[in-house]
Amino acid sequence: MFARLSKLLFLTVVTLLAVFPRPAHAAACCLSAAVFGVGRLAVWENAAVGLIAGGAIDAGRWGPNGRWRAFPASYTQAEVRTDVWGILRVHERGQLSARLPWVEGVRAAPGVGTVVAGGVGDALVAGRWELLMPGERRFWPAIAVTASLTIPTATRVEQTKDVLGAGTTGRGAWAGGLAVAVEQAVLPHFVRLDAGVSLPAGFERADLRVQQSYGLGWQVALSAGRELVVDKVVVGLQLLAAGERPYTLDGVTEPSSGVRGLNAGLSGSWRFAPDWTWTVSGSSDAPSTLLAARNQTERWLVNTGVRYAFSY
Repeated sequence: MFARLSKLLFLTVVTLLAVFPRPAHAAACCLSAAVFGVGRLAVWENAAVGLIAGGAIDAGRWGPNGRWRAFPASYTQAEVRTDVWGILRVHERGQLSARLPWVEGVRAAPGVGTVVAGGVGDALVAGRWELLMPGERRFWPAIAVTASLTIPTATRVEQTKDVLGAGTTGRGAWAGGLAVAVEQAVLPHFVRLDAGVSLPAGFERADLRVQQSYGLGWQVALSAGRELVVDKVVVGLQLLAAGERPYTLDGVTEPSSGVRGLNAGLSGSWRFAPDWTWTVSGSSDAPSTLLAARNQTERWLVNTGVRYAFSY
């Protein structure tokens, strides 16, 4: 098992370096900008595009009763994901964004072997409106609202053809989201609070031919960081708490299906050219124990990315 995981980690790192892609902004206030939607533009930018690549390995799972169980040594569950995204300024205060992922799942189990499958994940479109722009009012933080729509372009678990579900690329359900961000920067430091909710629409299960609806979801993220080199190098920390109400199946609520978890991450960005920024980050769901996690996978994730901005 250790040899298999080592090989998987090696292949993941090679993939990330080969693709060389996580969007970030050069300003210290912007490193935490991708919790909801795609992110935001700096005040001097009118558009940005980027590519993100990440690899993750799942170590175990918290069940409905909050008990954590490690995955068996003979079982592997991992994922490699690549996202393309873009942001366009349509008004001094308004921005539109979109994101499209490609997801490759890796599963391995005794008697089955290793299965690798994937495809397009759920697409996302979003609109952001700056109620207060950074630096607009002295001593006031920047405040923005984001409305998003998840488009069901992914393959759900019951739609996959392999027995281990490696081909699962997302939820495959429509969902609307609304979030608010409050951000304050006193260079070289910044702090940011994001809070949002999402409401998924129902869909018909391909296997059972009945309607399923995920519950109302919520996320709260606190980010803080520091600019190490003026206008070039930024580092940040983030805590993200998330949860979801129980889902319903054929109109009946499954009371033990609620989700709750806590994620911690570390990230850094380097503006290596006037319009180019490179980023790298890592995160883990291991702190979920502190939030009495339910139905939550412990995932260890690393990603990297590149961002190109079109400036005025």
